[in-house]
Amino acid sequence: MVQSSAQDYNFCVESLSLPLKKLSNSDISKIVAGNLREDINPANKLKHWHFYHPTKELGKGTMGWGYASFTERFKEADTKLKKRNGLKALGTKSHYLQDVTNPAHVAPIYHGLGDGFDFYHFKADWPEKISKEKCQEIYARVVEFKKSGETSSFSLVNRVTLATLDKMQETILVVSNTHHGFYSWEEAFWSTKSGPTSKQANFGEYGFLGNTFGKPDSAVDAQTTARFAKERVAASLEATVELFMLEL
Repeated sequence: MVQSSAQDYNFCVESLSLPLKKLSNSDISKIVAGNLREDINPANKLKHWHFYHPTKELGKGTMGWGYASFTERFKEADTKLKKRNGLKALGTKSHYLQDVTNPAHVAPIYHGLGDGFDFYHFKADWPEKISKEKCQEIYARVVEFKKSGETSSFSLVNRVTLATLDKMQETILVVSNTHHGFYSWEEAFWSTKSGPTSKQANFGEYGFLGNTFGKPDSAVDAQTTARFAKERVAASLEATVELFMLEL
């Protein structure tokens, strides 16, 4: 995902002749390494939440380590970005930004390694290559951000999180043994409300369809599921391009 974002970023820089650093293959490798280590480094994976909600206090991270650790990890990467590990830190920030395009991460629902959205076959429903018009739209937001005097790109995380939560309110047709009608993605799959199956304080729980997103026997039409997944990938790619424009 982050490699595709880097390629899209380079396309934007070239097609619009932007006054920004073009990423070399070596640069991209460092960003990818910083992105991946948040999952493959056990200390990072266990200590820091990969879940975020703008109004919920999620408490300590996995196994009781850390505190408000999504935001703290992002701030830590902010500091490192200005030092010698800048590109790897940018990869770290991109990891958490991409997390909040995932509904299960913003409901949030504690799911370990098993959420259906995480294992969806995204390559089969990958969005079209970024357009020059989309590049212009993203860069316009970056220019406005810099004019505003804001310094932390965490505002981008909040905006993307709210967009994901809003997208989860879209209504879809559900046809199952127990439900037949129009419901929101949140009602069907990722409820933001805590309930009897919530595994952590202030976390949500799966909706009435449970953890079945993307499964062949899901009660939601495959084309509807594919469209939703494609839109989420596009949101992730575009947000990461914006992050790169802000930071490079």
